[in-house]
Amino acid sequence: MSLVIKQNFENFNNAMKGKRHFFIYLFLCAFRLFNALLIKTQFDPDEYWQTLEPAYCVVFSKSEEPEYNCAYTWEWTRRYVPEDSTNSFQSSFTSTRNEMLWGPVRSYVSILPTILLYSIAKHLNFDTNFVISKGPALLNAILVAAPTDLATYSIASWMTVRPKGKPDRSKTCAWWALFMSLTSWFHGYALVRTYSNSIECMLITVGFACLAEVSHVVTISQLRLRQ
Repeated sequence: MSLVIKQNFENFNNAMKGKRHFFIYLFLCAFRLFNALLIKTQFDPDEYWQTLEPAYCVVFSKSEEPEYNCAYTWEWTRRYVPEDSTNSFQSSFTSTRNEMLWGPVRSYVSILPTILLYSIAKHLNFDTNFVISKGPALLNAILVAAPTDLATYSIASWMTVRPKGKPDRSKTCAWWALFMSLTSWFHGYALVRTYSNSIECMLITVGFACLAEVSHVVTISQLRLRQ
């Protein structure tokens, strides 16, 4: 009977934890959307060349009259020109190797959300200057910045271990960690921008929050058993 009650309590606790995270995420989305709207400056050209320009070229370059001249940087256009060779095997091997070494550096995977946004705006005839220029930053606020903040809160909540006989301070530390993330001037200035680095930051933080908790719990359990 006690095991059933304990299991039900754990299920309820996990459900409440998930519900709490959902409402925190909604708040973070609103905060980062406001953050994105406040930004009126340019940091460096990469926020255009890494996302906005290639995404715009994919969606709009063929439909404009006259045809839009895409300003791709070398990261998107780098190609290897194969050399003639008498040995067919050596020529094939060399060509494959050089294509891997000299092919495009960047992938379109990181800009797929922006491409999708532009495509929807185009088909709905809602491709205004505001949507094209500010839409990707608002999208990043929801898909990149807010998940990074939430992952920071989640990491801090389980990294704080309660010693025996001491009060549980995990929630307090988690809220302070979230506060520090929200008040970080660099997060506010750069995290919502359309950099590939912002996506990398989000993926690393969320991945650590999802995967490291299991390892952390196992390690703490082993330490307590040794004591």
